[in-house]
Amino acid sequence: MQLQYNQIQQEEFSYELQPQFTINQKEQCNAIAFNQNQQLLLVAYDKNIKVYQFNNGLLILIQIIPKNRYNISILNFFYYNKYSQFISGSCDSVIIIRSITQLRNQKYIQKLNSHQRGICCLVIGQDQNMFLSGSVDQTIKLWSCFQQQQVSCQWSCQQTIIDHNNDVYALDINQQQTKAISCGYDDTMLIMDIVKYMQTYKLILKQTIKLSNFGYRILFLNDQDFIFQSYNAKFLSLFQLNQNQQYVITQQLPVQSLSQQCNIFFQPQLIRSKGFFACKNSQNLNFIRFNSISNELELLHSIKLDNYQQYGQLSEDGEYLIIWDEKLEQLQIRKYKTIHMQIN
Repeated sequence: MQLQYNQIQQEEFSYELQPQFTINQKEQCNAIAFNQNQQLLLVAYDKNIKVYQFNNGLLILIQIIPKNRYNISILNFFYYNKYSQFISGSCDSVIIIRSITQLRNQKYIQKLNSHQRGICCLVIGQDQNMFLSGSVDQTIKLWSCFQQQQVSCQWSCQQTIIDHNNDVYALDINQQQTKAISCGYDDTMLIMDIVKYMQTYKLILKQTIKLSNFGYRILFLNDQDFIFQSYNAKFLSLFQLNQNQQYVITQQLPVQSLSQQCNIFFQPQLIRSKGFFACKNSQNLNFIRFNSISNELELLHSIKLDNYQQYGQLSEDGEYLIIWDEKLEQLQIRKYKTIHMQIN
């Protein structure tokens, strides 16, 4: 087993730019989303959404969804009753649920207007029946959807968390859907339990952590441990439970950063099949592994971008990386490539 682990350690990788697949786009793109089988790609451009067919790096435009009032800030695919749907959030506080099968007639399933200001973050639970949204209105809202007596599902807001006193920038839910975490511009992190009873969910605040600075990125690595990227910091923090069942920082990993500005878009992603996660920090996209043997984070690779205003998404298997470059006004495709090194 130790030899196998050492061999994995020796494996290096890169994401090679595929210039033949580059697409020009001058319109603002704050959100990009792959579906699970990586055949569809959603790309925000200003107030609209482009739907592409994705085929090994080649993008074929199949639909444009227009008429949003403000810029799109969030895009996510999910499944409900085995039907593929997607959710969008925008800077005017609106969340919209759409079905892939209704793209042609541009109808939506439901529009949610409970937030008072723009949507900054949104995360969907593992069972696809609940999600959390965070907003500039300083609240976190818990939404759920259950189908009763053959009536079509209707999403409703079950709970509003008001423990942040400034913009809520990032949210995540662990895989077992038992814990949720958030961070915001108030330099505060909330740790919450998710309790499910019958057909209802509830968030219970378990811990409030005061941070030295705010951050835009937070991510569960497993059902207990999570990371937090402080704004433009030269380190990334690992949070774990101590003996008193309180979260504390157990490691601060030095990461690549050019100490320039950053923003809330381009959320971190855990790529389970490749054993790493990607987390943007200013102009650097850092690829990091959580080593379960040493119980530590390891920086594997870093992509230095031209500027901090680049937003993107990895495919679920980590084979492709799509980035919109605001400076070049381009959608760029990168392909994962393994570099095998010999062990002496």
